[in-house]
Amino acid sequence: MDCEYFLDKATPFEIDAFVDGRLEQSHEAWCRTRLSAFIAAKIGGSKASTMEEFMPFNWEKKEEEEEETNIEDLRALAKRLEKCQM
Repeated sequence: MDCEYFLDKATPFEIDAFVDGRLEQSHEAWCRTRLSAFIAAKIGGSKASTMEEFMPFNWEKKEEEEEETNIEDLRALAKRLEKCQM
């Protein structure tokens, strides 16, 4: 993306999409690095059975936590709505 456009004309939606895309590229690069390290470690006798076990990433944990939080939030909201309708 052109710097002038990004700084002067881009909408907040475009900026958010751009930042999310760059973050995703970074995650993909780290996943490729983890795969290479995992293969080398397995050849060397590592006892880790999965790449996630061998080298966990903090963003993977956050996604799982967010899903659990969202489910609990939705359940709480559903209970409040049921009480309002009674």
